[in-house]
Order: sequence, then C-alpha cells, then structure tokens
Amino acid sequence: MKRIKWLMKIFLPKFLIDYMFLLRNKSIYMKYRNLTGRNVQFKNKGSSKRVFILGSGNSLKEKDLIKMKHENIIVLNNGIAIDFYEEIMSGEGTKIHLIAPIHKPQEDEEWIAWFKKLEADIPKNVEVFIGLNSYKRNAYELIKENSLFLKNKINWYFVGKDMPELAPLSCRSGLDFSKIIYSGEAASIYGLILAEYFGFDEVYLLGMDHDYFLHDNEATMRVYDKSEHQKNEFERTFGDNFYINEFYRQYLIFKKYKKMQISFKSHIYSCSGPVLKIFERIDYDEVFDDI
Repeated sequence: MKRIKWLMKIFLPKFLIDYMFLLRNKSIYMKYRNLTGRNVQFKNKGSSKRVFILGSGNSLKEKDLIKMKHENIIVLNNGIAIDFYEEIMSGEGTKIHLIAPIHKPQEDEEWIAWFKKLEADIPKNVEVFIGLNSYKRNAYELIKENSLFLKNKINWYFVGKDMPELAPLSCRSGLDFSKIIYSGEAASIYGLILAEYFGFDEVYLLGMDHDYFLHDNEATMRVYDKSEHQKNEFERTFGDNFYINEFYRQYLIFKKYKKMQISFKSHIYSCSGPVLKIFERIDYDEVFDDI
C-alpha cells in the first residue's frame, strides 16, 4: 500500500490525488455526518465577542491566566495540564476543550488512557469537541466502546479536506464545522477554524510557541513534561530526522496560518512565543487594560 501511494505521488498530478483523497474521506464521512451536522447550533454564536485559544507552549508560564477566567476560551488537546485549568474553565463565558483526531504512532491503549484522563479532568460545564478522521478505528469507536465522556456533552467534527495551495479561503468550504473541515498538522488549525465558525471577532493565541526544534528533550517542549499519549515522540514520530521533519511540519502549519490571516473575518493576535510572527503580536496584559 505504501508503494502504491508513493507511485501515485510520482505519476499523478496533485489536484487529482487531492480529489481522490477527498472522495475517499467523503465516503467515510457519511457515517458521521449526522453527528457533525449538529454543530450548526454554534455558527456565529460568538459574534461581536473575543476568544482565547490556549496551546501548551512554555510561554504560558509567563502569563497570569486567571485574568481570562471570565473570557471565552478554547483549550487544545492536553490543556488539562495547564496551571489553573480547572479555575479558568469554571468562569463565565463559553468554555471549549478541543481534541484533535487520533493518529499514529500512538496505539489504541495509549489513546484510551489519555481519554480517561481527559474525562476525569474536564469540568462538566465545558463543551468538548473531538475530531474524527478516516482511520478505521477513530476516536468515536474508542470512546463509544469504552463508555467514555459520559458526563460531558461531546460535539464531533470531521477532518479530511486539503487546504487549497493557491485558491483563497473565501469559498469557506473547509471551514464549516458541521461538514468536512480542512486537515492540519496541529490542533491549533482546528481551534482557529472553530473560532472562525463561532464568528468571534477577535482571537488571541497563547502558548502556540512552535519551537519544538529548539529542544533536545521532549520533556521541555511544553508547559508539561509528559502525558499518557506522548511518549518517546522524537524517536517514534521522526526517528533520526526529527529536526528536518519538524521544520517542514512548521512550514506547512505557517502556510495555513498565513491563509487564515488573510482570509478569516476574525482578527487574530499572537500572545505566544517569538517564533509565531504570522499574526499581529500583542502583549497579553495589554489585552486586559480596558477592563
């Protein structure tokens, strides 16, 4: 199968490969379309409001996160490990925890252990968005088979459309959270698409440092040093080519960021580390000066 994919990339034009990829994902998506279709209730729900999206970069340690307790917040993936997570998610405003689709090299047992940890730590009032993809056994199967997230309301979204290389995002076909959305190399892509779908006017990015390539030890890459689903990432994901592949991954992410910066209706600001310069930078404390 890998050889077939390799040959296809060599001999077929990219637009045809992308179209075949989309057709395959659409056929799988049909199984989940009724689940994702419920997300229409969130469209433009955040109009004329602002939202803070939290990653897990070390720059979070420099921020007084309690200031955002009564703000609209989207926390990504393992954000339960962030200091004051429970407190900031207990305040007023819309509170969302977004989980990206599962992927390799993690096995089912690792994902299940992590889901159990998330279930135990995510407060009941938080809206949970969990990503689905074309995996034969994706998050939906794992969660249903193990009777997880029974106390939280789960909102499902499906990832499976390539962001266009040249065309603008004005058609917004991959930004509809009730259908198939654009694929991304990081949960931040999905968090930004969700914020745009909610219609938030201003989006502030925190802890999106994009500086893994600066670290020799994965325990220092994030605001937390370990997680149930993140073990031996350097070796398991990239092997000896971590730094080369990680630079390439960041390139792909930043290309998507640039399209979002140009095309999104919301104004996106970065309160993250110095690497993220695609979006207008603003001091975190200044955001609260008028309050």
